[in-house]
Amino acid sequence: MICVLLLVLTVGVFWPIRGFEFLDIDDDSYVRTNPQVQRGLERETIAWAFTTYKASNWHPVTWLSHLADVEMYGMDAGRHHLTSLWIHAANALLVFLVLRRLTGAVRPSAFVAAVFAVHPLALESVAWVAERKNVLSTFFWLLTLWAYARYVDRPNAARYAGVAALFAVGLMAKPMLVTVPLVLLLLDYWPLGMRGRSLRRVILEKIPLLVLSGLSSLLTVLAQHGGRSIMTSETFPLSVRLSNMVVSYVKYVWMMLYPVDLAFFYPLAAAPPPVWKVTGCAFMLILISALVFVFRGRRYLVTGWLWYVITLIPVIGLVQVGRQAMADRYMYVPQIGLSLMIVWALAELGAVFRRIRPALWVCACVSIAGLVTATRSQMGFWHDSFALYERAICVTADNHLAHHNLANLMLNRGRHDEAVEHYSAARRIAPAYYPDAAKNLSIALIRQGRTDRAIEFLRKELEKDPGNVGLIEMLGNAYLKAGDGRNAEAQYAAVLEIDPGRLEANVNLARLYKREGRLDEAIARLRRALETDSGHPAALSELGTALMRNGRYDEAARYLATAVELQPGSPTHHNNLGMALAGLDRTAEAIAQYQEALRLDSEYATAHYNLGNVFARDGRLKEAARHYSEAIRLKPDHADARANLDAVRGMRGK
Repeated sequence: MICVLLLVLTVGVFWPIRGFEFLDIDDDSYVRTNPQVQRGLERETIAWAFTTYKASNWHPVTWLSHLADVEMYGMDAGRHHLTSLWIHAANALLVFLVLRRLTGAVRPSAFVAAVFAVHPLALESVAWVAERKNVLSTFFWLLTLWAYARYVDRPNAARYAGVAALFAVGLMAKPMLVTVPLVLLLLDYWPLGMRGRSLRRVILEKIPLLVLSGLSSLLTVLAQHGGRSIMTSETFPLSVRLSNMVVSYVKYVWMMLYPVDLAFFYPLAAAPPPVWKVTGCAFMLILISALVFVFRGRRYLVTGWLWYVITLIPVIGLVQVGRQAMADRYMYVPQIGLSLMIVWALAELGAVFRRIRPALWVCACVSIAGLVTATRSQMGFWHDSFALYERAICVTADNHLAHHNLANLMLNRGRHDEAVEHYSAARRIAPAYYPDAAKNLSIALIRQGRTDRAIEFLRKELEKDPGNVGLIEMLGNAYLKAGDGRNAEAQYAAVLEIDPGRLEANVNLARLYKREGRLDEAIARLRRALETDSGHPAALSELGTALMRNGRYDEAARYLATAVELQPGSPTHHNNLGMALAGLDRTAEAIAQYQEALRLDSEYATAHYNLGNVFARDGRLKEAARHYSEAIRLKPDHADARANLDAVRGMRGK
């Protein structure tokens, strides 16, 4: 009955995530734009899962779970979220079953599991598809503890092999499990009471597991070094990391007890926290540790406190990975230790003072209700990227990542004024961390129609950093937008002088040549670019359109078909391929490409216009008129669409 209630409680609280979107942060690289994951479960993708260091980690089991989701659900974000929820629900059940098996205490075990199930600190791991690795690794963590409890009941080689196997699989989901051997030692201390064995023997018993932890740690360091995720001492000195570690240990306890103002990212400042803050937190840690030592006869306090301290070590910041000071997801497992301390202390209090038992039950129910309310309130901020970033800006100070990511969203959605505001904030807070922010800010200015302001801004930025090829190239783009082909060509040439193989500069220079009617030069430039990367969709598409303008439709169609194959989600590539096929009188195929472009972007005016042309030439005048009308609605100044619509209406007697 407890298992049923836990399942209903967990699923009921988190059920709204079935309507959540993929997030811009990390969900792209894990699922949405990952070409390997999008293929689903295949022999090649399974091999890739075991050999890749993508996302600065080696976690093949996590990749397999994403591959399986895509195989079953495609790109339905809601179902990907539900998979994480089912795993989290299984974890809540396992917390109860493992603690009950180890301690024999049913009600305290159930309450710890209930807190774990509905605590707001678990939300990030459940509602963020990219954090599948956290819920999945914890599932194997808890199965390892369950297998260890079975091994303790009747030690033999087969059961020990089961413990090691589950532990190894968990490490392949996320290396956070490296502390499991130490947690098993804590469980030997309490509640297992050393199992009648010497300390030396129980330590020797963990050596094979410690070897697995060491191998996993080595692979993780290699992966994170390769992905440049580990911050250097120049970026965050040891004094900053140590200070943040002390403060974070206390903050996490407070967040466990009072989970408000949570965010997806808590920025780590480059300077240490104030001395008074570090000193106060150090005093609190020493005080709690001293009290645990004084009351060490109550062994659950020692196990609970050390569970919390030890399981946080991999992510507490001594080795700083990323730029966050803390993260809610890091408390997914450590919070079990704190809950265990509190719940068993209250259970002992209720056993001694029987009169307060009703009050304790009321407090327990109120606590769970409060956690459920807090989780449901916080859940709304995880629905989409906009809400997530805006919430982080509201509840944290100087959140450069939230400002920068929100600016990217604003830019992509045409809200250019707000994009400029947030890019400026990100650069003000952490200028060195966002080398692309200046480029993105100039893009926003150009899209605002303030091309002159963008050119002025970029020239000032280049005075500070004259060798920045990204800014030089962006200045060329700004000149191109302003119609200044001579200056645009000079900037692209400067980029190629620094980096001759830079694809973007070659493609942009080819676009300039096409605009000026220098088609042979554009084609030659694009062929040279494709020698560097034969699978670059933009270069293939530009070459195809240049060849079309040269009347070479057959050759153009081959390049454009390759671009579509490499980037099937691009409406532009489908539209361009449709134009080439129309030029070859392959009308049915051209119509199919235009319709696919409009399926991907129903407000693509050029595709409507081109589809109207094909229908008009095929004698399907009513359909042609409908698409010309759509092109005019979307782009009122489309003179060709207006002229063709008038012609078609005339042919229809209107």
